[in-house]
Amino acid sequence: MTSADPQHVYGVVIDATFPYKTNQDRYICSLKIVDPSLYVKTQKGTGDASDFATLVLYAKRFEDLPIISKLGDIIRVHRATLRLYNGQRQFNANIFYNSSWTMFSADGNDSVALSHSGKHYSFEKSESAVLANTRKWASAHFNQYNGISNDMFVALNKAAA
Repeated sequence: MTSADPQHVYGVVIDATFPYKTNQDRYICSLKIVDPSLYVKTQKGTGDASDFATLVLYAKRFEDLPIISKLGDIIRVHRATLRLYNGQRQFNANIFYNSSWTMFSADGNDSVALSHSGKHYSFEKSESAVLANTRKWASAHFNQYNGISNDMFVALNKAAA
């Protein structure tokens, strides 16, 4: 599945890399994002950990990419391309070409951005409901699921040298 049409996406960030340089003139940042359409509870009450989309942002400058400070924050991306990569949805956004991104706090209740690409960002009145519903879903999702499973950490008193 590949779409030549530009994709406009809202997603809740569940994992992220720090922006890094891939070659002489390119920086990259990779995020895992979810929304209510992707992360659906199974009958046993646990979500499938593979139910996420990957968002790969490309830029010519480090400062044109987002630095994720809090998982659960919401990213909006305009003009990304969509393809399947190893059976997983992957959105690619070329910030140096025509794509853009805006980060919103999951805790907020307004349309003020935490950060964004470019000098300005637009926010249409019709997007208020999408952002509010995504925030509501993200809050319920993170209240219901522990972000770190027991196999991902060790108690300090049990850590071996």
